[in-house]
Amino acid sequence: MRCFICRTCGVQQAAASTPPERCPICEDERQYVGWQGQQWTTLEELRAEGYHSDVRPLEPDLFGIGTAPSLGIGQRALLIRGDGNVLWVCAGYLDQEAIDQVRELGGLAAISASHPHFYGCVVEWSQAFGGVPIYLPRADARWIMRRATSRARPSCTGPRALRVAEPCWSATPSRWCATAASSPSCAAIPT
Repeated sequence: MRCFICRTCGVQQAAASTPPERCPICEDERQYVGWQGQQWTTLEELRAEGYHSDVRPLEPDLFGIGTAPSLGIGQRALLIRGDGNVLWVCAGYLDQEAIDQVRELGGLAAISASHPHFYGCVVEWSQAFGGVPIYLPRADARWIMRRATSRARPSCTGPRALRVAEPCWSATPSRWCATAASSPSCAAIPT
């Protein structure tokens, strides 16, 4: 069983023996399926093709984590350093180099993302850091393409996701606070 990644949107799907027939995110009217049709890959195939993570400082306590060459829609994660580091948004690629660099920066306490295009390989990130909680909007539950099998307890500190109106997908800005687990608009996804 492998977790296939959509080459168009960069979101990892649930484990399967063969690639999915379709990507629900790409088939939504706000996205597209390329002229060549639905295309899939895996983390192993991307590594073999020479993809790698690019971790770089953007400003004090803020790091960008991208993928080179670009994958999907070119998502870039943001590592926000604080009392517990938060990964905001996930790209569709992860390698040991990024894991090692994030560990050197203090690891992760939680992961969150604003909308489905930014879910990437969120479960891979969580598992690489001991099953840290993943906070995603409850309203986007149907767009969560891969869920992990074990359960993590939401921590008492973490990102607070706030649902706001936006015409495309959902919009979930994040702010750091001490009550993330009690947010009615955010859910800790099993990791």
